[in-house]
Amino acid sequence: MKNVVINETGKASEFKPDVIFEKYLKLAEKDVRDEFSQKRNLALSNCPACRSKKKRIVFSHFGFEYAECLACDSVYMNPRPLDAKIKKHYLESASASFWRNTLSKKTEGKRKEKIYEKRFQWFSDIAQNHLPCATTIADFNSKDPEYTKEFLQNGYFKRKIVINPYFNILALDKFNVDASSYPVIEELADSLEDRGMVDVACAFEAIDCFADVELLLKTINALLCKGGLCFVTTISISGFDLQVLWGNSTSIFPPDRINVFSRKGLELLFKRHGFDIIEYSTPGFLDLDIVKNALKKDSSIELPRFVRTILKNGDDQVYQDFQEFLQLSKLSSFVRIVLKKK
Repeated sequence: MKNVVINETGKASEFKPDVIFEKYLKLAEKDVRDEFSQKRNLALSNCPACRSKKKRIVFSHFGFEYAECLACDSVYMNPRPLDAKIKKHYLESASASFWRNTLSKKTEGKRKEKIYEKRFQWFSDIAQNHLPCATTIADFNSKDPEYTKEFLQNGYFKRKIVINPYFNILALDKFNVDASSYPVIEELADSLEDRGMVDVACAFEAIDCFADVELLLKTINALLCKGGLCFVTTISISGFDLQVLWGNSTSIFPPDRINVFSRKGLELLFKRHGFDIIEYSTPGFLDLDIVKNALKKDSSIELPRFVRTILKNGDDQVYQDFQEFLQLSKLSSFVRIVLKKK
């Protein structure tokens, strides 16, 4: 199984500026409390990774409980909103609008430089090695018009499809992108009819906020040709900053992160849905910076003495070496995965 280490540096504030991100969190909390507070809008769930019923409540965010699976260590919101409600949130809520129109625009340059362009090159290189005849690529459940614009305009694949976007696809008009010239499938279930039509699928931060992960992966598998590739990015509860901060992490909140899978949980999930993992990498470069920022904002957070020592006494070289260790050991919280349909 391939593991990629990336020599990259940066600050969490480049992607989530403190003041703007804090405003987003406040808006998101108000929205989800209004939208999901009634019990009829929530449903109980087994572990979305391994389907075990064994769990324990470990913390709550925005007033909603998160459980830890006692079989695979994944963490997930339970009870959780249905996917129709989640999509409605991203289409209509004030917080989602703020993310698209303010936070995303403020960080567009860094995201394009350090995320989008590297992402396109990543799946182009892998496809050339494992599926050189690939011509069709589908992007699932995108929440970001900025990213979708870049996806449609890059020249790596001849045919591109947008499936189940979590924003009004007409928003692309303001980027001078004619959405009508690309196939768009508005609902996930509608795409099940077109079996084997896609060579490559992308699901970036999609399994994090999808309640029925079984349906999502079943659909991706059905659309892919035999030997087709699926590229996934997510965060993992097995990663350093999430293990250290746990319930104090600002990366875990509904509906953006209703699923925070462990590495074991991810492996079980993809195997169950008929995929081989050909790459599992954790090329994150922000773990220590995230923990450092959290402690700066709240000095009462309990951290292991070893972590406090690194943060207090370490220099830039120590930070870089430690982050490289996390990548080599697959222990950063940011995960990228390449799947191949059996």
